[in-house]
Amino acid sequence: MSQHSLQTSKNRHIITVLAIMIVGGCLSLIVLFVGLQNGTGFEDKTVWDWLDLFLLPIVVLACFGVMYLWTKRVQEQRTRVEREIVLDGQRETLMNSYLDLITALFLEEMSDLGEDGNE
Repeated sequence: MSQHSLQTSKNRHIITVLAIMIVGGCLSLIVLFVGLQNGTGFEDKTVWDWLDLFLLPIVVLACFGVMYLWTKRVQEQRTRVEREIVLDGQRETLMNSYLDLITALFLEEMSDLGEDGNE
């Protein structure tokens, strides 16, 4: 996945979370004002009373959203580091194979030269 598509995916996710929070807040306000007008027994509540009621879930939602984004970022960094470790291991294995092959060829050439010099 390219860096651009990862950034676009992250931006979409953040926008989705913010949209859900905004829609939830708007729906809560609609329920608040409809409840105040329908004679449900909540007419004597002030806006501050309703904010106390709705503020806690909004704060908890925001905390979970921030925590989720943070853990996702940490996971992406961990995945990137693990990928680099795997690539380093592959490079090391390739280099060792190359050195073994060159060593074998060098020793073979040296032994051929030694046999030619003895005859």
